[in-house]
Amino acid sequence: MKRYFIWVLILTLLAGTVSACGGGGPKTSPEDDLKTFFEAFKAKDFEKAQGYIIGEEDKPFEMPEDDDPMTKKAMDLLTAIDYEIKDVKEDGENRIVNIDLTHVDLDTAMEQIMSNVMAKAMELAMSGEDVDIEAKAEEMVLEEFDKVINDESAKITEAIPVTMVPSDGKWKIDMEKSKELEKALVPEDIGEEGEAAEVEGNEVAENVNEEANETVNEEDSE
Repeated sequence: MKRYFIWVLILTLLAGTVSACGGGGPKTSPEDDLKTFFEAFKAKDFEKAQGYIIGEEDKPFEMPEDDDPMTKKAMDLLTAIDYEIKDVKEDGENRIVNIDLTHVDLDTAMEQIMSNVMAKAMELAMSGEDVDIEAKAEEMVLEEFDKVINDESAKITEAIPVTMVPSDGKWKIDMEKSKELEKALVPEDIGEEGEAAEVEGNEVAENVNEEANETVNEEDSE
């Protein structure tokens, strides 16, 4: 009987050791790991942010290493976010973290930027001044980006559920089940690499030149 109790004690201790050292479960909360992701994303530390994501080949936020001013400004626009964690619900072994995410309304912002730059560039083109419209248009686009980034009225707040799954000893975002979050952070229309922003200045310049030439031709014909 004594030997039996000794074996029970040993097995109990072994079970406790395995549970403490090799359970593999997250040592942090889903809220804390989601905060870590967002803070890394806001700081443009995309490599760190990737460590809190699974799905979409684990790299939905892979950004270009580019010194181009347009690309940098696009990254400023995408990372101009704020968030508030509302609650956490269990979903089997996963957790659903409900958040309010505030970010730039990119559809409206891009329309506003294009409209403002087109108007200014058109006015400049018609002034008769000897200027590089393309270069000036790019400069105007950068200025408009700054205005939008700092304009709270250009931002919207969305209620978004984020699915967190245990992986590698922490909680990670399952992007396959958190499409609303991915769409809000990296919308398809602006591109994962900010390609749309890089060509804004060129497109504006081309459009301005075409419209300016048409206007001049119309005035000459009169």
